[in-house]
Amino acid sequence: MEERRGLSIKGLLIRLILIIIFIFLLIWLFPMPDLKPLNNQIFSDNLDRMKDVAKSYYTVERLPKNINDSKKMTLQEMIDNKLILPLMDSNGKYCSNDDSFVEITKLEDEYVIKVYLSCSDKQDYIIEHFGCYDICSDTCKMLETTTTKEIEETRRTSLKNTTNRKTTYKPTTSRRTTYKKTTVPTKITTKPTKKVYEYEYVQNVCTEEFDKYICPTGYTLVEDSCIKDTAKTIVKDAVGKTTTVTSTDTKKADEKTIIVDENGNEVTNPGSGDTEIIGATCEVKYITSTIDATPSTTTINATKKTVTKTLTADKTTSYDVKPAVATTKTTTADYITSNSYDIITATKTATSSKWVYDYTTISTSSNLAYVKENEKLEYESSFEELECASCFTTVKKYKYYHYTKKYTYSYTCPSGYSEYNTSYCKSNTPSGSSKVCPSGYTDSNGKCTKKETYYASNACSSYGSDYKLNSSNGTCVKTSDKYSCSKGTLTNGKYCNVTEVEYSCPSGYDKTNDRTKCSATTYSCPPNTSIRTYTLNGTKCTQKLKVNVCTCPAGTTQTEDKKSCIKKKGTTTKTVYSCDSYPGYTLTDTNKCVKTTTTTKTVYSCDSYGAGYLLDEAKKTCTTTVNERDTVKATKSYRKVCHQNYMWSTKTEVDGWTYTGNKRELN
Repeated sequence: MEERRGLSIKGLLIRLILIIIFIFLLIWLFPMPDLKPLNNQIFSDNLDRMKDVAKSYYTVERLPKNINDSKKMTLQEMIDNKLILPLMDSNGKYCSNDDSFVEITKLEDEYVIKVYLSCSDKQDYIIEHFGCYDICSDTCKMLETTTTKEIEETRRTSLKNTTNRKTTYKPTTSRRTTYKKTTVPTKITTKPTKKVYEYEYVQNVCTEEFDKYICPTGYTLVEDSCIKDTAKTIVKDAVGKTTTVTSTDTKKADEKTIIVDENGNEVTNPGSGDTEIIGATCEVKYITSTIDATPSTTTINATKKTVTKTLTADKTTSYDVKPAVATTKTTTADYITSNSYDIITATKTATSSKWVYDYTTISTSSNLAYVKENEKLEYESSFEELECASCFTTVKKYKYYHYTKKYTYSYTCPSGYSEYNTSYCKSNTPSGSSKVCPSGYTDSNGKCTKKETYYASNACSSYGSDYKLNSSNGTCVKTSDKYSCSKGTLTNGKYCNVTEVEYSCPSGYDKTNDRTKCSATTYSCPPNTSIRTYTLNGTKCTQKLKVNVCTCPAGTTQTEDKKSCIKKKGTTTKTVYSCDSYPGYTLTDTNKCVKTTTTTKTVYSCDSYGAGYLLDEAKKTCTTTVNERDTVKATKSYRKVCHQNYMWSTKTEVDGWTYTGNKRELN
């Protein structure tokens, strides 16, 4: 048993080795075939299938119309249109539907088709040129019909000549041979006449038409001329004349009450034995002022609430714009007479003046008022106020109004001129004239013409009913709206449902930078005292101060505590006036202080230069403005106007014309 087992194992190993050797011999003797040619053939077949489908799909109506125009179709679009089935490569995988495509381009005399295929085993493309024999089926059929007719006619002529020709029979041997003349009937077949078509072509024709006149910068267009009026300023020295000027200044005299004795002499230092003390007259007064209230801030949590809002969605509008079909018409008009006029600067004269309020001045001085030629400061009123917020004494202040003098001017024109544009004068009679075309018309070959382009109601009909005419710029516009939500969910096509968390504050509180908090600011005033009381008004406190104001009768002197008056026995009081506060002033019998001043003054004028000059007293000059005119011929501006010409032709291509895609059969 053991020997048999050993022999069987050994024999098995020997057989296995022999089998392996046999396999290696087979591989060496019969190598694997090269599959690369087969793979290339599969790829080439797929390219040809795409090319054949494209050539059958791109008929005359689907070909690009203009030179260098192209049309492209992906493999996926071919599959979607049921033109071809998905293509599989040598690896058993489908080729790319999006990367693979066919593209056809129109050249001057032919078409070029490019077929690109992208698969897992290879990516490559082919280019093929083709022309009339591939796509212009109708024209080629016409050519074929013509050629067939010519061949048939030639054949008939040949048969006729053969029938009429005299035939000589020459025997080949001495034996007489009899020939029997046999006539073979000829069958003549004529192809039916093919249909002949005319093709519609369009051509864009553009011309330059007069649009308007253009002037250089700074010039104004007047009919067909450009006018520039330059204001030239002439400055001359004013003529001065010296004259004597007397001015009088009057002020209110100082008023003072003094104590006099029985002889009328002033008592300057009454002795204590000769005086008596009397009570002063006192009264309670309230003085009101305003101070800032003290602010304090209180912060609380805002009320949180979740709400769902319906908002209008964001609308994005897109426009598809195409050129409208324009219609052109030409109109004529008669020449008109264009007159030119002289324009000069009008004479400027000040006719009146008035005082105009400028601003208000507050001062503690009572003698600031003054009057000058072009300005003045005029006293308005006086009032008392506390010297400071915590003071018990008051100060008297004076209010003045400041005025400046404003002048009103008139403009006059010389004889033969009329007012034109406020400060200018225009001559009543023209300085020249010419024959010109009305505005918008062009002088062409002795007549005025105008070409107008307009757009009819059907100018967009070729694009479909979705396109609307915009006659202002000659376009057909198709409008498409798209709605979207920056947040939330789009609903009902035009709205967004948005869920938000809102925080609100109770009445009297405002939102802070932290939207979860609310704050309120309150204001308070200082506590009231026996002499000061406060009233809160918004952010201000109205302070009311209680003070005792004591006064003494005339002829007495008030004591330091303001509550008593000192009066000299046997004396009386007297009111006297003086000009001590105004040195150089003299007291008059009307209790006023007057000062008379005589000075020499140089007065300047522009009278010697004639009308039209304006005096500048500060600079001592006379100024006038003279208008200078520069006239140049306006430049004509042209615009490009295009229209379309249409024609029919039996030719399949016409230089300079574009095929519209329309054709008609010739009867």
